[in-house]
Amino acid sequence: MYKTLLTATLALGITGMTALSTKASTLIFADNFNQENNGVRALNYSSFNNWDVTNGSVDLYGRASNGFGSLLVRTNGAFVDLDGSTGTAGTLTSKQTFTFNPGDILTLQYDLSPGARPNTSFGNNILIVSLGDIYRTVHATGVGFPLKTPFKSFSTTIHVTERTRGNLVFSHLGGDTQGIYLDNVRLSVEKAVVPEPLTILGAGTAIAFGAGFKRKLGKANKK
Repeated sequence: MYKTLLTATLALGITGMTALSTKASTLIFADNFNQENNGVRALNYSSFNNWDVTNGSVDLYGRASNGFGSLLVRTNGAFVDLDGSTGTAGTLTSKQTFTFNPGDILTLQYDLSPGARPNTSFGNNILIVSLGDIYRTVHATGVGFPLKTPFKSFSTTIHVTERTRGNLVFSHLGGDTQGIYLDNVRLSVEKAVVPEPLTILGAGTAIAFGAGFKRKLGKANKK
């Protein structure tokens, strides 16, 4: 009976400590571009709230009533054509620099359309998506991503193995003024929750109590 009580006491303390070692997901970045330029179309747009255009140019397409591009792929909401109207494709770099620690689990989501203009006659477009040094992927039209199709949602999970800092970057290659469309960018992180000191203390007390109880039980058996 005493052995059973000791085991239950230790289990209760350890369970109380590990139950709080869970993960909680937090949205740390989101942009659907709907607040840009009051929703009105703008060529070679660079006044983004959350991004810097660090190379080339991009075009902002407004809501359906304000931009012809959106009529072909959406009925409402703004989005970005990553190959602007200057002949040099653009790069969007987040103004926010993110810091991640080992054990963090990231979820990166975004919507892409390869372009839906009826007069599209250009070759494949290439888009490189990166997050600091921990993630990089490439999207290309015509490779499982044919021209003149609606937006498609992409989602990836990234496991962080070392402390790192970096920006979220969408870099378009080429320069024919008609590029891949971008919308609904979201970045979430799951961080390990450290057990509260009180919980740790409670677990430690339970373990100490169990050890003391075991010693007393041993002495009693010797008698």
